[in-house]
Amino acid sequence: MTRWKLYWVETPASQENCFVVAKNARSAAHCEEENSGFNPGD
Repeated sequence: MTRWKLYWVETPASQENCFVVAKNARSAAHCEEENSGFNPGD
């Protein structure tokens, strides 16, 4: 069973930076990307 961890994710708008609970760093970045309204690479 994979453990969940807390990751700090940064976005192009620094006030949108946040912690995300995910199974790995890649999943955390993807989750933030999907929910922030920013496109990949913005």
